[in-house]
Amino acid sequence: MLAQWGDLTPTFIDEAVQVAYAAQHERSYKIPVGLPASRRWAYLTTDQQSDLRQNLQWLAASRQAADEAAGEALHRTAVDVMTVWFANPGRDNWLRIRKHPLARLCEDFADVATSILGRDKAKASGVVPKPAFVPTLRERSQGEQEQVKAGLQGVLAVLKRPAAKGAAA
Repeated sequence: MLAQWGDLTPTFIDEAVQVAYAAQHERSYKIPVGLPASRRWAYLTTDQQSDLRQNLQWLAASRQAADEAAGEALHRTAVDVMTVWFANPGRDNWLRIRKHPLARLCEDFADVATSILGRDKAKASGVVPKPAFVPTLRERSQGEQEQVKAGLQGVLAVLKRPAAKGAAA
């Protein structure tokens, strides 16, 4: 196994990204890896590929255990990045609707890296991390929905309603 970060070739890093992405994409959307559509979602420009390669290598180096080889740290980090990113539905479900195109990860990488590093820090300190996203009202349990509705009713009852036109003041 590769032991030094300098030994990792760009091809090795790109393959780690593609393998982790393909596995997570297939698990999440049930689309086999070999289909043209799955290759289309995995497409990156040269600049995006270079940026993602550098960012992933930095994150993997910062998370590497003392006795872990660089290649193993890279693969583990690539899998973690894809797991955290695929758990995020995106604003207005943008990522889920578009089936998490890999090019979008380049824009979201800072958020994903922050989440992973925060989770690692919390795990090391024994603190339970916050969930990656807050569920919508539809995703909450029935009991929580009733509590939210009761709270809203209380707020509406406190607000004064305007008097109807023509009513005596």
